[in-house]
Amino acid sequence: MVLRVDHRSLAFVVQRQTVELLRRGCSERDIAKLWGGNFLRVLGEAQKLATAL
Repeated sequence: MVLRVDHRSLAFVVQRQTVELLRRGCSERDIAKLWGGNFLRVLGEAQKLATAL
């Protein structure tokens, strides 16, 4: 099974999650760490997997 994600949908989800994290009191610095580090690492691994299939 190949999971395909529309980049516009992904951008919308990221935006909504960021707004919610800010609403719950997370700092912009912590959110930047989340999206900058973990998210991009996982996204890169998913791309490698998708390419290999």
